[in-house]
Amino acid sequence: MNTITTTGHHLAAGFAAVCPKAPPGAQVHVDDIMGYVLWGVGILFLLGIVISIGAVVGGRVFGMPHASKGGSRGFGHGLCRGDRLPHLAWDLGRDARVGLHLMEQATPAQWGKAKLLAILIGAVVAGVLLLLGLVLSVREALVPTGEETNGETTAGQGQNEWAPAGATRREQLAAAPMLTVEPEAATGGTPSATPAPAFAVPSPTKTGPGNVATGLPHTPAGAVAQLAAIDTTVLQAMSIPATHQIYGQWSHPDAPPAGQWSMTRNVQAFLASAQQPGQSAEAGVTVTARPVAGQVKATDGKDWVLACVLLDVRVTITAQARVAYGHCEAMTWDAGRWVIAPGDAPAPAPSTWPGTDLAHEARWRTWAPTGH
Repeated sequence: MNTITTTGHHLAAGFAAVCPKAPPGAQVHVDDIMGYVLWGVGILFLLGIVISIGAVVGGRVFGMPHASKGGSRGFGHGLCRGDRLPHLAWDLGRDARVGLHLMEQATPAQWGKAKLLAILIGAVVAGVLLLLGLVLSVREALVPTGEETNGETTAGQGQNEWAPAGATRREQLAAAPMLTVEPEAATGGTPSATPAPAFAVPSPTKTGPGNVATGLPHTPAGAVAQLAAIDTTVLQAMSIPATHQIYGQWSHPDAPPAGQWSMTRNVQAFLASAQQPGQSAEAGVTVTARPVAGQVKATDGKDWVLACVLLDVRVTITAQARVAYGHCEAMTWDAGRWVIAPGDAPAPAPSTWPGTDLAHEARWRTWAPTGH
């Protein structure tokens, strides 16, 4: 007996030590699902009460006793019973020969038709409101805050904190932070098992000032394509004077000076790290850049777009190096073309390796030229 008992204790302790738990990262989703289920059960319970009230009232108004009786059962058969015993059917404190007797029937007050109709209307309205609340709750749980199309968030949609349209709101949109990533995310990563959504990009139709491709439509995607053309031209030139020239040709007159532009600082940092003499890369240095993903962070009217582009940048000095670089810029439509808009520099864009889960999380959409 002692051996069996001891063995049983060991088995119980072994089973107790193995506690079921959700896989890593799944507990948050399990809690969300359980919360939705509990809310759904609660709302269905309230709907059942409202429907029961409607059935009772409707049955009395329209002379349908079965509907009224069915509605009363919705509350529970014990709550709507007509006759009740004054004592328990079997009372040990009394002689068993004492017979049962019923309560005296009281004549219930008659409800007027107007009162019944008012209760019925109230029940129907309450049911509709509960159903609407259920639909809105499910939509809120499944749809992210704000309206998104092709990676775009339009100012004022789902964002009550934005200022009225104009310079202040544009500053808020530009300063809104994006996904923060580690520097290593720009140099490699595991390809995602899920294809990223495509970002349809129009193709340039001509060459503009500074040998920058242009001829793009007056659309948010056109602004992203124009920013990509400006960035690739600057990076492949890898020259501070050329950067100043291109910025002057492709920026609004009220935009900050070229020395404050993020791309100017990038060119400066590259020349310093590559130990290039002067303000331009030497002849043996080759830089190529091509857009691999894009997104529209925000818009404010048809003439202002916060465009973002993810570039695949390859540098060859004595050996080839490769890095991903994300860049956002406010673009404004001026004199029939997209140019860099006035205002402070936007929040840094995440530089993620193309095609990774982290790139998907950063809302990068695969670059997909479509022509016009």
